[in-house]
Amino acid sequence: MSEMQDIIIQSAEKIFKRHTTKELVDELEEGKFDEKTWKLLVDNGLTTIGVPESLGGVGGDLQDAFQVIKLSGKYTLPVPLAETILANLMLSRIEVQVDTTLRSIHFNESDGLNLESDKEQFLMNGQLNNVTWGRFLEELIVVTKYNHKDYVVKVSPQQSKIEKRQNLAGEPMDDLEFRNVQINPENITEINRESFIKNLMDLGGVTKVSQMCGASEEILNLCLFLTNERKQFGRPLNRLQIIQQYLATLAGDTVNITTNFDYVVDALEKHQMTYEVANSKIITNTAIRRIAETAHQIHGAVGVTHEHKLHQLTRRLWSWREEFGNEQFWTQLFAEKLMDEPNELSLWKKINNQKEELVNT
Repeated sequence: MSEMQDIIIQSAEKIFKRHTTKELVDELEEGKFDEKTWKLLVDNGLTTIGVPESLGGVGGDLQDAFQVIKLSGKYTLPVPLAETILANLMLSRIEVQVDTTLRSIHFNESDGLNLESDKEQFLMNGQLNNVTWGRFLEELIVVTKYNHKDYVVKVSPQQSKIEKRQNLAGEPMDDLEFRNVQINPENITEINRESFIKNLMDLGGVTKVSQMCGASEEILNLCLFLTNERKQFGRPLNRLQIIQQYLATLAGDTVNITTNFDYVVDALEKHQMTYEVANSKIITNTAIRRIAETAHQIHGAVGVTHEHKLHQLTRRLWSWREEFGNEQFWTQLFAEKLMDEPNELSLWKKINNQKEELVNT
């Protein structure tokens, strides 16, 4: 970790730790947006981290951006920082200027969204489902077609009919219906669809992995604290063999997914991507099941009470693992890439070659 990255992480963690509480997360789940925390993040330049200054960002690289996102997962930040950073990173990929607008990016092959032209103006029509933070966004980035070409379009969710919904974590995940919404031509950018979607799924997948890694680290901290403080049969819980086994399993899974996270971010930074994102998302999604179950086993009934923070973390793990591709999506993609390689190696040798490359790095 560089000295500059260390400063960025320390500053971000100081803000998150001071201004994110269980009570604020509760308020989010009740439908209230934390304007104060969001303004603080904007004022400190965290929403445009990883975007070059020439495009309106504060600079930094992908390592900086994803480490901040990881911290947002650790502290269950009740604002869409991860989503806004991802949207800004994707805009910078197509050389579009960014700013401090509260925005997110949404893509689903099944969405029915149409861009139409009416003389001198463009109109947006269609339905978007499960838009994260939809009701609070100032701007949403979507992918659509017009005249047999593909475009990225900036549109305001506030101009749509919003059906409020939530994911398991209590975070907004709304359905939006657009009816003849006028679009400024300046907010339309032509793209190479295949390249843009691949970049979005890669960066989106790593965004969710980073959030889950942060949350898992905090879950481990909660379990270590509880088992050290609480006593049974006259000694701390962490002296009991079964609890030690649970803690070892939890620590092993947490180290496993965070190590894979560091590896995949490094690969993204060096543009050396083959199977890294798929591998990391599969490993993380699989481990999350054990992490959540083990943590609740350690905490017992107290972990599911409203007063305790554990359920806020584990519910987010269950929600985030389904976003930007579940295990089935990434496993199928991994297998297709593996089988499409133009070499003569058998499947078993290909898998072992990937394993050796991972170990050697």
